[in-house]
Amino acid sequence: MLGIKIGDKHTYQDWGLRLLSYSIGMPEPQMKTIEVPGMSSVLDLTEALTGTVPYKRRTLYFTFSLRDLRYEKWQSVYSEIANYCHGQRMRIVLDTDPGYYYDGRCTVSSSKDNNVVSDVSISIDAEPFKHELSSTVEPWQWDGFNFITGVIRDYGDIQVNGSKSMTLVGFSRPEVPTFTCSAAMQLTIGGNTYSLPAGEFQNSDIIIPSGETPITLTGTGTVSILLKGDYL
Repeated sequence: MLGIKIGDKHTYQDWGLRLLSYSIGMPEPQMKTIEVPGMSSVLDLTEALTGTVPYKRRTLYFTFSLRDLRYEKWQSVYSEIANYCHGQRMRIVLDTDPGYYYDGRCTVSSSKDNNVVSDVSISIDAEPFKHELSSTVEPWQWDGFNFITGVIRDYGDIQVNGSKSMTLVGFSRPEVPTFTCSAAMQLTIGGNTYSLPAGEFQNSDIIIPSGETPITLTGTGTVSILLKGDYL
C-alpha cells in the first residue's frame, strides 16, 4: 500500500493510513526586479547574487483514511501520530519517489464523523528543494536508484597520497561542497588552487556546477566531499 515515510515511520505500515490524495506544491521563485524610469522593461536582478534563481519554501499536503471502527481507536492513533511528528522537523520520503527526500515541519489534523473511518491530513512546510536520499559521502543505497538516469557519486573517504586527480559529477543546480579532511590539503579546480584545512570546511568560491568538473587533491590523508543534490 502506497504511503510516505516520515522520519522512521511509514504512514501505512506503522499507522494503517491509506493514502487518498496528495499534492507537492512548487516553491515560489524569489524574483527581484527594478523599474527603470523611461523604459518599458525592468531590470531583472533575480539571479544577480548567486547566478541561480532563489526560491521560497514549499508545501506538501497528504490526505489519508483510517479504518478505525471505534472513536477510542481513532483518538489513540491520532494522538500517536501527533506526538510523533506534529510540529517536528522531519525527513519525508514518498513511496512514489523513493530516491529523494524532503525536509520540513509537519502539521497533523484529523476528523471523524462515523464509526467506520476517519480522515487524517498531514501537511509539511518544506525546504524548496528535495535532495537525493544517498549523499555523496554516505554508504550507497540501491533502493530507489534510477538505473536509466541515476549517477553513482561516491566521494567519501577519498585516499590521497601525494596527488590525486578525479572528476566530480555535479547535480542539476550549482552547489558549494563541504570538505572534511583528515589533514590539511590543497584543491585545484577550474585553474585555481585552494587550501583545505583539517576538519570540516566550506568556501563559497568553490562551486560545483552541473556536469563533470575535474579536480586535483594534493596532500596525504583522506577527504570526503559532501554534495546533497537539489531538485525541484
